[in-house]
Amino acid sequence: MRDAPEVFDALGLTLDSLAEDVNRLRRAKRFQYFHNKGIVLDHREHEALEIQVKAVDMGLQVHRFCTKPVPELTPQEYLYRFLHPGPRDPGQG
Repeated sequence: MRDAPEVFDALGLTLDSLAEDVNRLRRAKRFQYFHNKGIVLDHREHEALEIQVKAVDMGLQVHRFCTKPVPELTPQEYLYRFLHPGPRDPGQG
């Protein structure tokens, strides 16, 4: 069985690609369509604030996690540990 960093590498999921995705999601939009009897009469574009807030939060969490110096970890291992956090210290369950 392969470990997560190998799987992330195989899929091309790196910290750079994650940063690009978070950056794209910071500008997320949603569309609202107005129709009558099955005919679209108008549409409006709105900021998808809930997605934007979650993207910024995720980006900040990854940034804080990855700035902790742990020299033996690769970027993929950092990402894996961020996505699958374990106990912070041996006293925690």
